[in-house]
Amino acid sequence: PGDLDCKDSSELVTIRVFDKAGNMTETTDDINFDETPPSGDLAIAGNVAGYDNDGIVALTANCYDNGYAGYNSGCAKVEYSNDNATWDVSETWTANPVTTQSSWGLDTTAQGERTVYIRVTDLAGNVNDVAVNPISNTIFYDADIPTGSVVINGDEAQTNSVTVTVDVDCTDGGVTTEDSGCALVEYSINDGATWDAATASTITDGSYTDLKTVVIDPAATPVDGDKQLWIRLTDQAGNTNTYTDKILYDANAPTVTFSINDAADLYTNVVGVTLNISCDDGGSGCDYAMVSNDGFATAGSGPYDLSAQDPLVGAYAIAPPWDLAANDGNKVVTIRVFDKAGNMTDTTDDINFDET
Repeated sequence: PGDLDCKDSSELVTIRVFDKAGNMTETTDDINFDETPPSGDLAIAGNVAGYDNDGIVALTANCYDNGYAGYNSGCAKVEYSNDNATWDVSETWTANPVTTQSSWGLDTTAQGERTVYIRVTDLAGNVNDVAVNPISNTIFYDADIPTGSVVINGDEAQTNSVTVTVDVDCTDGGVTTEDSGCALVEYSINDGATWDAATASTITDGSYTDLKTVVIDPAATPVDGDKQLWIRLTDQAGNTNTYTDKILYDANAPTVTFSINDAADLYTNVVGVTLNISCDDGGSGCDYAMVSNDGFATAGSGPYDLSAQDPLVGAYAIAPPWDLAANDGNKVVTIRVFDKAGNMTDTTDDINFDET
């Protein structure tokens, strides 16, 4: 066999043949000589840019066979591998040296950065050196869902406003080499049927107090009762988890009846009188009362606990007896009653004080 020139080129070989009488014939043939390995690059697309959570990715491979002075044979095939040693899914290139694998399975034996390799071969049989110059790309694989919690209004049991604050906690494992980390929290007020992307909060792993203010019932006239809020936590890899909390909404003030000395007397000559309060609240429940002799122009007295008061059993009598304001005259006492949601009712009664 003869040797061609040592550089990539189109090689022409001439044969001159003689017979025994000295007659000669010349003939030629040519071949493209290509000993330069092709190169390439690889793109990996998971379910989120830079991340994957199901172990199945899309690969896009490019091959470049740029030999000396343009004498390249052209790309022939590409092979894929997760370990740069075992090759699978050989594909033949046509005129355009770009190919894709829409469902390549990553090595999911561990979470974290996963590498995919390609090996490219040209029509002359040259193969890129996978040991010295491997062609590869990486993607972060994370299949674990984030964990967390949601708390409305600092864990209060009731509210008289449909606008609440939300505390959120999110943890995505905490191992940066294996876990992608918390990325987003979204909110829903209809049991997760829809999520409001406009109010979503960008987060990382951690605890967030008063992260968001949310209207838990946008109705023009919200109905009293339990209001539930859902959150959806998403990590960088697109894994999601949901949590919920509820709060009792009560916008109706308590019903209060109040009397001085059981409403039996129009007059009294004793400064200390009995105040009887009956409170009924079908929402959050009665909480406490304040008492004033001047209509709360100044701070009243109290609080007097009404949380255990049952209007079906009987009125609550403030003890010790309440002292009216000094000097003879008509005395007005104001009772201000709050329910547990903060709704307030004022009511008054009066009696004539005469000690002269």
